[in-house]
Amino acid sequence: MRLIGRNIWQEQSERAPDEDPCCPSQYKDDAFFWDGSSFAPSNQFIFPTPTNFPAVTPTPLARDATPVPLDQVSVPVPPR
Repeated sequence: MRLIGRNIWQEQSERAPDEDPCCPSQYKDDAFFWDGSSFAPSNQFIFPTPTNFPAVTPTPLARDATPVPLDQVSVPVPPR
């Protein structure tokens, strides 16, 4: 399941009887659009693919985004 904007895209396998769970032969896709109060089924949603992705807009990494050691942040680290 993926959230894309105000859409949810759900992909699930459809296995035939006695088909190995690791390798389904078919998939079923469903899309839902948030209408302000609930998710409504949508058949007009086009799942983004590499051919229709929006153009990349590079942005520099903020200086404060530099990784720091875990013991310097406020997240408790569980004992090993």
